[in-house]
Amino acid sequence: MKDRYYDVLRNALKQQLSLTIYYKGHEREVCPHVLGIKAGKQQCLFFQFAGSSEPELPPEGEWRCIPLDELKVRRIYLGPCQQYDFGFKPDLCMDAVDIGTAYFNLENRKRPSVKVPWPPDRTS
Repeated sequence: MKDRYYDVLRNALKQQLSLTIYYKGHEREVCPHVLGIKAGKQQCLFFQFAGSSEPELPPEGEWRCIPLDELKVRRIYLGPCQQYDFGFKPDLCMDAVDIGTAYFNLENRKRPSVKVPWPPDRTS
């Protein structure tokens, strides 16, 4: 079953919009980069660039893979979503990818071992 935030996150990812989300007691400013499934649960790979977290968020930000059924979307806005230093393989938090930003489609990136076409189809 599709999570209530799935379409919201998919559209934000396609439009490179920033989000304020609430997860594990912390309000986080994030950019969605990959949406998919891990162990049967829908997840999103975000880059968190502001807000709080435990442990404390490094000044340069950090990648977060968050199950959709454990977060709340508070706000969607035109923000600083951009291509960050990758340093994170989406296959570490995804068994299957639905959609990923253009950042994950660069030819010089290693293709993760997922069971769906890679790079994701950007026409849908």
